[in-house]
Amino acid sequence: MLHATEPTFQEVENRQALDLNDYQTVGLIWATDLEDLFRKTNHIDAAWHEKARNDIQYLRPRENGRPPRSTSVGDLAIDSDGVIWCCAICGWKRLE
Repeated sequence: MLHATEPTFQEVENRQALDLNDYQTVGLIWATDLEDLFRKTNHIDAAWHEKARNDIQYLRPRENGRPPRSTSVGDLAIDSDGVIWCCAICGWKRLE
């Protein structure tokens, strides 16, 4: 899971418009699908990074030292096949 370091809450149009330097890896999360990933990385019942789970292998605070925020529009996920997905206003968008 990669979160934008300066979130704009706007979708990325394509891979060519993507600069990974604008993102920080906040965790390696095992999920059944992208909707499961979204649910696991949002503050629903409690802060997602404080929930004790065995499906998060790596968790890193943001560069400013604050804990990870909820996944929002414009954040990225990279699946096990290396496909990059952008969190969209509704659902996820595959970046070509």
